[in-house]
Amino acid sequence: LGLGEGIALLAEVDSEGRALDAACHYRISGITPVARYWTLTLYGPDGRPVSTELERSNFTSSEVVRDAEGRFEVVLSRAPEPGNWLQTPPGGRLRAILRLYDTPVAGSLSWLDPGSLPVVRREGC
Repeated sequence: LGLGEGIALLAEVDSEGRALDAACHYRISGITPVARYWTLTLYGPDGRPVSTELERSNFTSSEVVRDAEGRFEVVLSRAPEPGNWLQTPPGGRLRAILRLYDTPVAGSLSWLDPGSLPVVRREGC
């Protein structure tokens, strides 16, 4: 993305610093910095969106279900989960990329507060 268009934030590890593994169960939760639109997409080690039986690798800000405070949770796992769920491939490393479009954060990264970013928590393997 060009700096005026937005920014892309990459997660390759969970909140404990462990590499994201498709065989594990994760919960990405929190809020996002102010942006007109955002996407959260899962990528495999080859740099391409993950390929699963459901053929879905992302959520967008216009479709994700949120709570009353505007927080969201997206579950990453092989097995189905209620709510915002993305199926992971059978195995391998994962990357999650959060793209923020038309955001004031893009003008100055010093404006980005780490507390305003979603957290990736591993819940089991």
